[in-house]
Order: sequence, then structure tokens, then C-alpha cells
Amino acid sequence: LRAQTLARTVQGMMYYEAALRLLSRLEKVDPSVAEDLIKEKYSYVVAAQVYGKMKKNQDNKAEDIDYLLKKYPNLRVAYIDESRGRD
Repeated sequence: LRAQTLARTVQGMMYYEAALRLLSRLEKVDPSVAEDLIKEKYSYVVAAQVYGKMKKNQDNKAEDIDYLLKKYPNLRVAYIDESRGRD
């Protein structure tokens, strides 16, 4: 259920990126220039604190986040990566 909420949040925020593309088309900006500007000016970071653990344990929920990362290239995920402490 939490992954579905994350997906909806990401989808909603990425509408802004789509709106920037539409605006650039309406203003007749060269598509390659528009893409460069969008990549430079817009990125979205979400926190999925257990993503590292899910990925390590090959949890299916990690695949859902991977799908979002592939679908939205300007999306970034912040997560906690566990490491061994010194003994």
C-alpha cells in the first residue's frame, strides 16, 4: 500500500515535467534544447528509506521503485544503505 502511495505521488509530481515539455512546445523551443533545460532545471527526489534493504533482499517492492526510476529518468531516490560497523 505504501508503494502505491509513492507511485501516485511520483506520478503527480512528474506532471510538472510534462507541463514543462508542453510549454516548451507551445513556445516553439527546439526539442533537444528543451530536454536539456528540463534535465538541468527539474529533478525530483523521494525518500524510500528501506529501498536499499529491499534491493538487497530482492524484495518485489524494490522492483516497483526500479520501474519508477526507469519511467521517470529525472527521478532520484534517497535511501539508507546499511553498512557493517567496525568491531
